[in-house]
Amino acid sequence: MLTPSRAFTLSRTLKVVLLLACMFLIILACNNPTVTPANAAGKPPTATPTAVPNWTLVWSDEFNGAANTAPSSQNWSYEMGYVRNNEQQYYTNRLENARLDGAGNLLIEARRENFNGFQYTSASLYSQDKREFQYGKFEMRGRIPTPSGSWPAWWALGSNIDVVGWPKSGEIDMMEFYRGMNLFNVMYQNSSGSIIWDSITENVSPTFQDSFHSWVMEWDPTTIKLYMDGVLKNTFNVETATVGSYNPFRQPWYMLANLAIGGNNGGDPSGTTFPLQYYIDYIRVYCNGVLCTAPTATPWPTSPPPPTPVPGNLVSNPGFESGFLSPWGQWNEVEIVGANQHSGNYALHVWSAPASSEQVISGLQSNRTYILKAWAKLAAPGGQEEVMIGVKNHGGPETRQSITVNSYTQAVVTFTTGSTNTTANIYCYKSGGRGDAYCDDFELALAP
Repeated sequence: MLTPSRAFTLSRTLKVVLLLACMFLIILACNNPTVTPANAAGKPPTATPTAVPNWTLVWSDEFNGAANTAPSSQNWSYEMGYVRNNEQQYYTNRLENARLDGAGNLLIEARRENFNGFQYTSASLYSQDKREFQYGKFEMRGRIPTPSGSWPAWWALGSNIDVVGWPKSGEIDMMEFYRGMNLFNVMYQNSSGSIIWDSITENVSPTFQDSFHSWVMEWDPTTIKLYMDGVLKNTFNVETATVGSYNPFRQPWYMLANLAIGGNNGGDPSGTTFPLQYYIDYIRVYCNGVLCTAPTATPWPTSPPPPTPVPGNLVSNPGFESGFLSPWGQWNEVEIVGANQHSGNYALHVWSAPASSEQVISGLQSNRTYILKAWAKLAAPGGQEEVMIGVKNHGGPETRQSITVNSYTQAVVTFTTGSTNTTANIYCYKSGGRGDAYCDDFELALAP
């Protein structure tokens, strides 16, 4: 039996020990930020992956790893930095922006922080060259943030995008949200070069973000169907997108999952409380006995055929008459269109800002002067809009000419290669606001 004095001493000692233990746990929690368990935020039990009648699971990522670890590098790569749509976030591959939460979810987290000149950070994961699919049933279950400025998506692009560029690659937005709306989109480019969006939108309540929801795409050679929570939202006739022998929806595709902030569509994030958290419970792909067995992709048709090289012109595909971008490179929003051309059937369309397309010219002579000519225009001048024709990486200072009018104007840029330089990068670059610009009919030759 304890005497009263010993009981008091033990009680006081126990309180001190408990107080020190609590302080230690608080310090530990501050130094090791944790994720709110999704099960406490409206997540129902995860279904067995194979429990889908008439479909066979061919691949899935269940995100079942340990907390604060990266998602599988066998499945996912990361977009880095600024990518598109005037968005305000800087994409990273840090655990702060993309990690497993230990409760069976991938967590993509957008933060308000100063990072490489941006005020926000987030993550964008993609499966190109790692997990690509042609036809099947695609399913994602997740919980998305819906405050102003939030722009989460689960979407897909044609795997040939590095060859034909966007929009010829096509785009499917299985899940996209911004400014209080869910969107279910299928996008393609028609034979005249116009971008066609087959889009269904619906408003959601403020409580939509409190629960997990499921999004599904069923895709075969004839039809694309987009569902949410078991309800069909959009049906698209694949044949509609056929141009010649090419159809972007009859080829392999890859998936992306990202959380963008602000930009062209996301809304104003300035009054929103951060971080924003986008949970993905799983992503699964199924096939049945008919799907996933269709023919492989047909390349974008080269009709009209690539133009015959012009004697003395060192630029390949100078007027984009092949109908595709190669060998020009693409940075942000760039495409070939069958409208607004200076001559011929096609022109280079550059929009949003900044965005550019450039080509590396090889086989130049060192210490020689060259003249670059090209035609360019703005769709509507005003503000800070300008389109620039220029040359760089030739052994001398970068040289360019700015055009700020809405009628085709020829830019003429003269440059001299360095003593050891035999290459140069020529470009069409759009800066300023969100308008459109066009470039066409490039010519590069030795100065007389």
